[in-house]
Amino acid sequence: MKKLFVTLGLGLGLGLGLGQSVYASNSNVEEDLIHPHQSSTYEQYIRYQKKIGKSIDGSESSVVKSEKGEENQKSKDLKAGYPDSFPEVTDSTEIDLGNDPLPTNYKSLLDYILPSPDQHQGVYGTSSYVNAGSCHYMATTGAMEILLNMDVPKEERLSNGKTDLSERWLMNVSNKYNNSWLVNNIYLFNDYGGGLKNKTHRYTKGNYWLRYSVKYNWKYMIPSNWKSLIAKTPKIERQVLYGKKDLSTRYNVTVMSDITIDRIKRALVKNQGPVLVVYNDSEVWHAILIVGYDDEDSIAIGDSRCPDVKSIKSGLGSTHKKMVDAAILKYGCNNKGVFYVRESEYYSGGLYTKEKTYYNYDLNRSGEEQPYVGKVTKRSYEWAKYLANYAISIYRPDVESAKYPPAPAIAP
Repeated sequence: MKKLFVTLGLGLGLGLGLGQSVYASNSNVEEDLIHPHQSSTYEQYIRYQKKIGKSIDGSESSVVKSEKGEENQKSKDLKAGYPDSFPEVTDSTEIDLGNDPLPTNYKSLLDYILPSPDQHQGVYGTSSYVNAGSCHYMATTGAMEILLNMDVPKEERLSNGKTDLSERWLMNVSNKYNNSWLVNNIYLFNDYGGGLKNKTHRYTKGNYWLRYSVKYNWKYMIPSNWKSLIAKTPKIERQVLYGKKDLSTRYNVTVMSDITIDRIKRALVKNQGPVLVVYNDSEVWHAILIVGYDDEDSIAIGDSRCPDVKSIKSGLGSTHKKMVDAAILKYGCNNKGVFYVRESEYYSGGLYTKEKTYYNYDLNRSGEEQPYVGKVTKRSYEWAKYLANYAISIYRPDVESAKYPPAPAIAP
């Protein structure tokens, strides 16, 4: 995510609406990727694919040679597991999630959430800004933390506690599902019987490519004895609610309809687990968790009719912007109906929240503390309908046997 939201007063005289995005230099968007799962623009991803492929004369590129040792080590860590594939699901695919009337809201998962460290540092548009692009791993780890917390009392669900898992570990062992990673990386917890805790393998900062930053987390620096340090996690399943097999479609817009919005709500209620959503965030794909919904709630900044969509679309390319504009014109924006989401980034303005507690990125260096991203913020139903392109329900088949299961939804 490469933008900064600001809420502007009427006296500024800048001609910008409340909650509108303000974009600075595009320099960060033009940086090369250091990992194929890093959130990026489509152009960045294509450049990376060429970079790690074969050169014009057919020989291996220098990047392939330099990374080969690291990749071979990672491949030795893999266990046999799930197929590297997933079913393609669109709005026309039949999915049985029941057809009973839905409750007007579902908030039972909110007490199980642990906040995410911010995946970026510095101020966007300045030389201080660096984004790790690790949103998919913040979301995937956050999903497992929610499900793991169903086995511990509320007072023990603590940041840096026994259920705070390592995003960095998941990033380091993520080369198994090469064709389906966007959907199947959650299965890595099943493959290994658990994951490392954050206090064992911290999300951190370090020197990488001549700069001290959060991108250091992509470097394979996992402890040699990490398998003996695995913390057990519950066995999970995932259900694709929407998603194409071609992972380049993670930049698509206006592909979902009210059918998928209904599916997401039903999956939350039936499966009692979060839904991982990928969407186009101003031409950068981004992943977050949906953890609840409320048909009567709204986003109270400026124009309450999907201000998140209107802000994000201001940073879209011309083709995607026209598509979203056409969808809004045809289907409109309601002033009520929100998903509660767990983010992995904070920007100023009314569309993001942050915690009062701080995360320390580097225990050996002073001044590296930053507020945790807020556990919950709001996104309109239209945000998913107009901007999202993947939705995956992640849940425990044994949820009813959990020690502290979520309260069941109350039917209307």
